[in-house]
Amino acid sequence: MSSSFKYFQITFIFLALLVFACTPQNSSKVELTASIQRAELPSLQQAELPSLDGKNVLIVYGGWPGHKPELYAEKATKLLSDQGAIVTVSESLDIFTDATTMSNVDLIVICHTMSKIEKAQINALLEKAVKNGAGLAGAHGGFCDTFRNNREYQYMVGAQFVAHPGDENVVPSYFVEFRVNIKGDHPITRNSIICMWIPTLKYWLLLPSLVRLMSGSTGRLCR
Repeated sequence: MSSSFKYFQITFIFLALLVFACTPQNSSKVELTASIQRAELPSLQQAELPSLDGKNVLIVYGGWPGHKPELYAEKATKLLSDQGAIVTVSESLDIFTDATTMSNVDLIVICHTMSKIEKAQINALLEKAVKNGAGLAGAHGGFCDTFRNNREYQYMVGAQFVAHPGDENVVPSYFVEFRVNIKGDHPITRNSIICMWIPTLKYWLLLPSLVRLMSGSTGRLCR
């Protein structure tokens, strides 16, 4: 089983935009997110990416309800199904121990904030799918703030949420509006939007130097 890493990077961006739209304080920005996705499509077509038609995708959701995991799974299912993928959706992490499912899956999408995973479940996810070539994707806390009890998962994902800096009782300190700059030196972002304005939480994420960032913010101005 082989997958295009470039394709799954793009899938990650799409899913990140979806979680932005699903977040309660951003519920009015679903149309903005959709327009950003449409703006990305020309550059995706130019990249001549492999088709998702007939690919097996597993979406596993649950955990903290504040991240709207069910809504996320619904939107991700539509996005991937529209591309011809065969999508399986599960609320249970026990799906990872299903040998038939895991040996045939091409992409696993996880949205499971602040959850725990059992040893048998993570072992099956790693050994039967990821190490066998399956792609792994997700966004926000449903991907980088889950399975805190398992270092193997954190090592595999390459990122771990730590905190929202600031005083949660002081809204100006906790929620800020800032520009996210999209780096243009990567094939999948080269022809995309330069920056976008996002009102949201400050986000402290631990990342190793091996992770390549394709967007970020150092202030309120696009550069």
